[in-house]
Amino acid sequence: MSNPIFYMVRHGRTQGNEKNIYRGWSNEDFAQLDENGKQDARDAGIYLKGLGVEAPVIIADDLGRIQETAKIIADVLGAKEIITDKRLRPVDVGNFTGKSKTAHPLDEYMDHPEKKIPGGESLNVFNKRQAKVFADITEAVTSVSKQLKRPVTFIVIGHGSNTSFLYHHVNKGGKEVGYEGMTEPGGILTFTKEGIQPIFKKRDKKDPEKSKLDQAVVLYMTAAEIGKKKGAHCDDCWKYRGSETETGKCAEVEGDIEPKGVCGLYVYGERNQFVQIGTIPKEVAGYIDDGPTKCGLCKYFGGTNRCEKVKSTPQTIEEGGCCNAFEAKKSEKQEPKKEE
Repeated sequence: MSNPIFYMVRHGRTQGNEKNIYRGWSNEDFAQLDENGKQDARDAGIYLKGLGVEAPVIIADDLGRIQETAKIIADVLGAKEIITDKRLRPVDVGNFTGKSKTAHPLDEYMDHPEKKIPGGESLNVFNKRQAKVFADITEAVTSVSKQLKRPVTFIVIGHGSNTSFLYHHVNKGGKEVGYEGMTEPGGILTFTKEGIQPIFKKRDKKDPEKSKLDQAVVLYMTAAEIGKKKGAHCDDCWKYRGSETETGKCAEVEGDIEPKGVCGLYVYGERNQFVQIGTIPKEVAGYIDDGPTKCGLCKYFGGTNRCEKVKSTPQTIEEGGCCNAFEAKKSEKQEPKKEE
């Protein structure tokens, strides 16, 4: 898998997102980040920092919600430069700005990309603008990488329609992705030579149950869940290069790994959408090597079968082992909580 050319972060939530109305090119109050949106941006920055992303440049359009998202992420990452490029603006929805998306769907204009949205622009015009700006961004990444004599990545702060364009630009004839793109506000995607893919999708903070991950995503996979008597093991995964009895290499995970258990990359034998594309630290993938780990040491553990991060039904979560939601540092390890 190719190294990322750039990461794209969708701006954080706005009142317009919450009310399901078009923001378009507006800078009105309903198009600005709300408190949730500011936290979305911080979460995205922290996630990228956790992946070790050191982007020398952040590129954003001139709209308020984009600029604020860019500045929050730049502060988290310590990025020094934000380049403003108006061509990254979303589709100009013209007279629909500030109006209900349900009452004014864009299906007609997506089916007929030559047709201009009243008071706005056509999809053909938007696509031409996007093709040029992303060609320029890709060229700039290549140029900077050559100057520094090492691969670099940029961060682009964008809109749902930017991600939708990139997907269709690479995956011609593939599954359709709508105007809203591939992630919720605050989501992160990576763009490589192979295309664009989500690596972090914002979850519903209003409903804690929706915020939790399926056990399979965070490493806990029973034999019944994957249809294998022994459960899931590295040697079952197509990314693993080794054997059942030998330490081996993984195409996605840094360093040597033991062929026992399985990491968060393995979900029914396929990549999942919550992890980085490319080689990542073992801790990110769910491998913790510094001594035995168990739920009782994790700050998210609340007693047998209870976890703030992981859904505990229909299967149960055992205290032994560890999932890739484990975030406790050595100095912050807690004693297991007693059951009530």
